[in-house]
Amino acid sequence: MPQAEYQGDFAQIKQAMETALPALQQVIEDIIRVSQGLAAGRLNVTHQAEYQGDFIQIKKSLETAALKLADATAKNAQQDWLKTG
Repeated sequence: MPQAEYQGDFAQIKQAMETALPALQQVIEDIIRVSQGLAAGRLNVTHQAEYQGDFIQIKKSLETAALKLADATAKNAQQDWLKTG
């Protein structure tokens, strides 16, 4: 397959894309791993990818979801214990 030679601004765009795409793939894989872990009840699962830019919001949302799930699980366990004595 022939490869085009990029020059000027297009060379910079190509380089930026080649840098960004692997990082984006890593973030997507991380989101999937964390969300699947939380869905399976693993509350200690944490992110491993380095989040930058707008992806920081996703990282914060995953952390918030994990904390709320852990809190709800602890409250449910406490209620179960109170109910069963």
